[in-house]
Amino acid sequence: YTLLQSKYQQLPTLNATGSYGSNFGRSVNPTTNQFEDASYNYSSVSGNGNVLLFGWMQMRNTIQRNKYLLSADLADLDQARDDVSVNVATGFLTALLAKEQINVSRNQLGLTQEQLRQTRAFASAGRLPELNVAQLESQLATDSSNLVNSIANYNSAVLDLKTLLNLDFTVPVEIQMPEVSLDDQVSVSVLQPEEIYEKAKAHFGSVKGSKLRVSAAEKGLKAAKAG
Repeated sequence: YTLLQSKYQQLPTLNATGSYGSNFGRSVNPTTNQFEDASYNYSSVSGNGNVLLFGWMQMRNTIQRNKYLLSADLADLDQARDDVSVNVATGFLTALLAKEQINVSRNQLGLTQEQLRQTRAFASAGRLPELNVAQLESQLATDSSNLVNSIANYNSAVLDLKTLLNLDFTVPVEIQMPEVSLDDQVSVSVLQPEEIYEKAKAHFGSVKGSKLRVSAAEKGLKAAKAG
């Protein structure tokens, strides 16, 4: 709207007004300036126009500045979309990692339980001391605690992901491992840091928006000089 308004300011303006009225009873006659008991009608018409004679370059530079500012705002919008995408992807990976950690903790707990079962059997047969059983029981308690913490971390990560996606907390969400192609990973791994940097610089809305605002500022300076 700011850009559109600056474009419309190039157009000339024309205004016209008119009025009509009637007087009844004793009043001042506007022609003779005397009080009279009479009625009369009156009307008036006026108009004015405005056209730009000087300041054309100032106006053109202002329009160009507003064009750059609009493009910069659109670049900011693209950056906001990218930020949301990155945040959602990060939240998903965090939840996925927490889910895998549950499997690791559960497997570790199962391994400790099996070791404890064997150690108890050996201790009953006199092959191992009871101290080994006590140590494994302590390890079993630690592994059980780790499993509970892993489940809690996963639930917390899912809640964070729901927040990023604007989902209701009651909506069920199940994190699934995505299918990853090895070819895609290879194509990314062969890129050089310089290539990645150049692509990012051309894509990032924050970088593009900053450059466009520099151009807008230059046009604003020209508009000020033209004034």
